[in-house]
Amino acid sequence: MNAKSFPTWKLITFALLSACDFALTYMLLTQNQDTVYESNPVAERTLAHGGWSALALFKTAIVVGVSIIAVIVYHLRPRAAHDLLAAACGAVLVAVLSGTSIAVSLPAKVPTHDVYTHAHFNRGTPDRPSFPFRNSTSSPINRMEAATSSDILE
Repeated sequence: MNAKSFPTWKLITFALLSACDFALTYMLLTQNQDTVYESNPVAERTLAHGGWSALALFKTAIVVGVSIIAVIVYHLRPRAAHDLLAAACGAVLVAVLSGTSIAVSLPAKVPTHDVYTHAHFNRGTPDRPSFPFRNSTSSPINRMEAATSSDILE
């Protein structure tokens, strides 16, 4: 490996992994608020006080900060800049793999009747709904709700 050239590909990889980490965090926290939480206490506090835009700014600041440090270190010790960016990529990769593992292990959510009633594909008129099971007792959802209700009553 040529230590004299700046490791641009590692910097780009770090930025892309950080974007994946943010997207995965957003997906997990917005869809599973009762079972998933942000494990980074600084990111969790940033999200709690500033919302998603603050968390995006926080993660962007980390990418910019690591980039600046890598450029400075590169001018002093090029090999150390390669190692620094490799370690940064490794750390974010662990977070992405951990989040992916959590996403895969979560139970699938069963859609409710409201999802079908208010979904974007339900653009029919009241006398002619576009979704075939709307207001129907034969829909899979209503049969499931009926089975669940009878199980509770027994």
